[in-house]
Amino acid sequence: MNDLEDLLKNAREAYDSSIKQILPPIVAAALELSRAYRNEISSKFYFSSPAEITVLSKSQKMIETIASLAKAQGMYSQSSELYYNGGCLLSALEAAEEGGLKERSEALCYEYVIFLSQHGKGSEFAKMKFGEEKKTLLGLVEIIAKKTDCSAAYHFGRNCGLKDKEVMNVIKRFESENP
Repeated sequence: MNDLEDLLKNAREAYDSSIKQILPPIVAAALELSRAYRNEISSKFYFSSPAEITVLSKSQKMIETIASLAKAQGMYSQSSELYYNGGCLLSALEAAEEGGLKERSEALCYEYVIFLSQHGKGSEFAKMKFGEEKKTLLGLVEIIAKKTDCSAAYHFGRNCGLKDKEVMNVIKRFESENP
């Protein structure tokens, strides 16, 4: 058994040494790819050819694979950006939280709540991440109204257990400030 343990230890050390040398340039190239991928995705409403879809799919898979490797090696900031650019918002948030990237984690939490609110969800996640204080939740209602629409903001607020009148006051104030 000791021989097996020694071999495992040696293999692990060789792997760690190799990955630390080759991963940084791979991550740098993947970051460039992920930024181009994000720009391409956000600039189009649809993709016209199967070839485009194939290239984008392969790009996304590569980005996610490298993001996972980067995260495993403690490159949390890069991993989070790769996941984010690749469209994996929750994975980006997890990498940021695991790496202790407080500002990035908070920004991604807001973005994730906004994303969920567009689908009629997000209230439980918001309460878990930001607490159940009424002032905080009403602030989130306003952010959602700014980033999406008042209907999503209203439903989010009500799903958080806020009273109709409280939510409507925030929405009316937002609408009057942003005609």
